[in-house]
Amino acid sequence: MSVGASDFPRGIPPVLDLLDQLAGVLTIYSDAEHPSSVVFPVVPISAIPVVSE
Repeated sequence: MSVGASDFPRGIPPVLDLLDQLAGVLTIYSDAEHPSSVVFPVVPISAIPVVSE
């Protein structure tokens, strides 16, 4: 998993976040005041096409 700032749906980070990212700074809040979640889709192996060479 990779974490980065985004300004969806524009697809680019907000300017201040972009400047922080260029400097290697990304703040992640993890408390009751800043709730968040991550959802990973589950794809059955049978739904993945077989590629032959």
